[in-house]
Amino acid sequence: MTDKLVDFMTELATNSEMQEAYAQSPRALMEKHQIEEEDIRLMENSDIDAIKERIGSEYEVSEKDWITASKVKK
Repeated sequence: MTDKLVDFMTELATNSEMQEAYAQSPRALMEKHQIEEEDIRLMENSDIDAIKERIGSEYEVSEKDWITASKVKK
């Protein structure tokens, strides 16, 4: 089973069209990607610690203009 939040965050890190849509309306884009309401709230609140806990240690979380994730390199 895939994790929609992780998939969303990792794609947001590299997809410029998605970044533009996110800049216009983060909630609308997250809803379009069927992100759970609880996860949307984490993202809206920029709760980095809770997001890190939520997605696990195999992902790095970064926050610049928006919060993204990338797989940790081993």
